[in-house]
Amino acid sequence: MDYKIINPLEEETDWLALLEKHPKANIFHHISWLRVLFKTYKFNPIAIIIYEDKEPVAGLILMDTSSWLTGRRGVSLPFSDYVPLLLRDEDDYNFLLNILSELISEKSWKYIEIRDSSVASVASVASVASTSSILKSTSYYKSHKVLLETTENEEDSNKILFKKLASNVRRNIKKAIKSGLKVEISTDLEALENFIRLNALTRRRHGMPLQPHKFFDNIYNELIKKDYGLIVMVSYQNKIIAANIYLMFKEIVFYKYGASDINYQNLRANNLLMWEAICWSMQNNYKILHLGRTESFNEGLLRFKRGWNTLEEDLIYHRLFSKTQKIRENVDDTENSTSGLLERLNPIFRRSPLFVLQTIGDILYPHFG
Repeated sequence: MDYKIINPLEEETDWLALLEKHPKANIFHHISWLRVLFKTYKFNPIAIIIYEDKEPVAGLILMDTSSWLTGRRGVSLPFSDYVPLLLRDEDDYNFLLNILSELISEKSWKYIEIRDSSVASVASVASVASTSSILKSTSYYKSHKVLLETTENEEDSNKILFKKLASNVRRNIKKAIKSGLKVEISTDLEALENFIRLNALTRRRHGMPLQPHKFFDNIYNELIKKDYGLIVMVSYQNKIIAANIYLMFKEIVFYKYGASDINYQNLRANNLLMWEAICWSMQNNYKILHLGRTESFNEGLLRFKRGWNTLEEDLIYHRLFSKTQKIRENVDDTENSTSGLLERLNPIFRRSPLFVLQTIGDILYPHFG
C-alpha cells in the first residue's frame, strides 16, 4: 500500500473517486461540505488517501482547526455528526494509524478526533501499542436511522412505514394534517431565509448563540444549489412555522438542522415535517434517512427519534493522542470548560436580543466543532 496526503479542495479527483466507490461515504465527506467549513471557519481540510495498484481504496478526511481558545486539533470533522473511516479492514486501519501518529507531531495537534464508533472494534490493543499514540473514547451519543423500504407502489410503501411508527407519532401527523398545515419542499433562497428566522428563535429558546449567517449562506451555495440539500417547510395560515434542512449524498439523506416557532407547537408541525421528508426520500430512491446524533441524556429528543421506527446505534467519538504529549483533557480541557460556561449562560442567552446572540456566535463558533 501507498498513500498521499492532500488538500482535497485543491486536488479533488482521487478523493471524489474514493467517495463514489466506498459504501460508507456520506455527505460529510463530500467536497461541497468541506467547502462550507473552509469558507465559514477557515478550517483547512486534509485528506489521507490509501492506494493499491495506484487506485484510491481507503482514506480519512480531517480538518486542521487552529484556535487560540481551544488549541490546535485535527478533527474528522467539525460540525459533522458522523464521519466514518473509509477503510476496508484492520490492515487499512493499522496503516492509517501510523500516518496519524506522525501527523499529530508534525502538525503540533493536541489530538485527532475521529467521529466513528467502528474505531473501537477495529483498533486492536496491539495495533495502538505499536504506534506512538494513545486512543481514548471521549464522547458518547446515540444515532438513529430510518430504513426506507420501498415497494413498486409508492402509496403502499408509505402506508407500510406509517403503520410501523409509534402510535403518538401517527396521531401527531394526523393532527397536523387536520389542522390545515401545508408542506413545501424548496431549494430557493426565500426558504433559507425562513429557516434562518426560525432557527434564531429556536436557538434563543434553547439558550444558545446563533451560528454565523454565512454558515447557512455557504450551505445554500455549496449544497442546496448543487442538489445536495433541501429545505422542508410547514406553513399555517400562510405563515411558515417550522423548517428543516436535509443534506443528501448517494443513498443517505441526513436530517441536519430543525427550527420552529414554539407558539404553534400544539399543531405538531415537526412531526409532519419529518414524515414528508421520509416520503420524499422514499420517492427519490434513498435507502436511509439519518437523524443524526443525540446526547444519551436527552430523553425528550431520544423519544422523538425512537418514534420513527428507527435503528438505534451507539455513536462514540475517539481521540488519538501522542504518547509524547501529556494528556490533559481530564484536568484542564479548555473545550469542556468553555462549553460548561456556555451552559451556565443559557438563562441569560434566553433573554438576550438576537443581535447579541449573533455576535457571540460569530466570535465563538470558529473555536468549536
